[in-house]
Amino acid sequence: MDSAKLRAYEKERLKYFYAVIECDNKKTADEIYKECDGNQFESSNLQFDLRFIPDDISFDSTMLKEECNQMPATGEVKNFVNRAMGHSKV
Repeated sequence: MDSAKLRAYEKERLKYFYAVIECDNKKTADEIYKECDGNQFESSNLQFDLRFIPDDISFDSTMLKEECNQMPATGEVKNFVNRAMGHSKV
């Protein structure tokens, strides 16, 4: 597979991931937005793109992959590297 096709594939599969955060109040949501929007996620070369979701919007629960209702015990995440976005050679 040539590098252009591999780069296109890696970029395409990134489009389908999102997370929804329910905040206890507007101030909390504003602080999360100010601190995270536009920041890069680890060494992924991908930036957080935060958006407001109105209360009347619903999501298909059959598409839910994971759910978190409390803060994890550790702040560790998998080291995610996206070669398609960060290197000229995939």
